[in-house]
Amino acid sequence: MAHWIGFLVVFHFLGVAGYRAKLDPPPGPPICASVSGELSELVRVQPKPETNALSSGLFRSFRMPNVCIALDGGGASRSGATLAMTVDEEWVLKKIKYEERISLLGLMNLGGNKYRQRMRQETLMVPNVFLSLKYNAVIMPNFIHEAEAVSRSVFSTNAHIDKYDVKPAQVRRKSEERGALLTRMNSSNWRPVSDNTLKCKVPEMRQGEHGSGQSLQHGGECWARLVTSLKYDILALHDWRSIDVFGVPLDFVDYSLVFMIAHAPNLSLESFEVNVEKGIIPANCVVSAHAGIPTLLCVRLLDYLMQFTAARKLESLVKHDKWLNYGAATQELLDCVGDLRAPNCSQYLNLV
Repeated sequence: MAHWIGFLVVFHFLGVAGYRAKLDPPPGPPICASVSGELSELVRVQPKPETNALSSGLFRSFRMPNVCIALDGGGASRSGATLAMTVDEEWVLKKIKYEERISLLGLMNLGGNKYRQRMRQETLMVPNVFLSLKYNAVIMPNFIHEAEAVSRSVFSTNAHIDKYDVKPAQVRRKSEERGALLTRMNSSNWRPVSDNTLKCKVPEMRQGEHGSGQSLQHGGECWARLVTSLKYDILALHDWRSIDVFGVPLDFVDYSLVFMIAHAPNLSLESFEVNVEKGIIPANCVVSAHAGIPTLLCVRLLDYLMQFTAARKLESLVKHDKWLNYGAATQELLDCVGDLRAPNCSQYLNLV
C-alpha cells in the first residue's frame, strides 16, 4: 500500500511539472512590463470598466508613466511569489500557479456572477480583479495601501502599518508573524470581542439609494461583523467548489488572514473621536481606544485559490492534517485573535 501512495504522490508532482512546462510562460521579461503591455487582453472579472469604480481606477493606474515596479517577493510574500506594484501603490500584480489560474477561471465562470457579487458585499476577501491568461498573473487592490488610507483618515497622519500574515494553528510550519501577532494581542491584554471602545461603520441605506453614507457601531457588534463577514466568505468558498473527475468536491484551503494594526499614541482621544466620526472606515476594519491609545485593525482574506485535491489530502495527512476542516479552523483563528483567553483558544495561547 505504501508504495502505491508513493507512486501517486510522485505521479502528481511529475504531472504538475509537465503541465507547467507546457502552459506556464517562460521567465521572459519582468511581470510588470509583461502584464502592463497586455492589459487589453486581460480577462475582466469586474464588467464595464468605464462604469465600475474598481476597474476604472485600475485603468487610470496603468495609464501612468512607468506603470509599475517590481517588488521583492521574499519581503512582500511569504511564498516568494513574483510580485509587482503600480507606481501609485494602488494595485499589486502577482504571478500565480497554473492550478490557481484554473481555480480563478472557475470562479469567474460561476453561474449568476456569484464571485463578482461577493466582492461587492461586506467581505474580507482581497478581490482578484483581473487575470492575465498569457502571463498567469492576477491584479488585486493593494490592501496595505487601503489600510494606510484608513489610518490617515482616523489618525490625520501616516501611521506605520504592522502586517501579520497568519494561518490556523494546525498549519504547524514555523510562523514568525503568527507568533508576533498573538504575542502582541496577549501582552497588550487586548480582547477586541469585549472591547467597549471598539468602533466601526456600516452603510446607511436610504430609500432608492445604496450605501449613501456610514453610521457608527460600537463594542462587540463591530467584532461580530468581522466574524460574520469571514463566516460568509468561507460559506461562499464552500459554495464555489468544483468537482473532480471522481465526483468529489474540491475544497479551497491554505488561505491566510492578514491582520494590519496601526497605533497613534501621540493623538489625543478627543481628536481621534472627531476623526472617526468624520472618516471612512471600510467593513474589514475597526478602530479602538484600548488602553487610551488610538488603534486601527484591518483584516483581509488572502490566497484562496488552492484546491484540496487527492494529492494534497495525502500531503495534509502526512503533515498532521494541516488542511483538514480548513474553513472552520480559519474561523476559529479569527475568534481567538478576538479573545486569546477563550476556552477553545489554548492552542493559540500556547504559541505566545
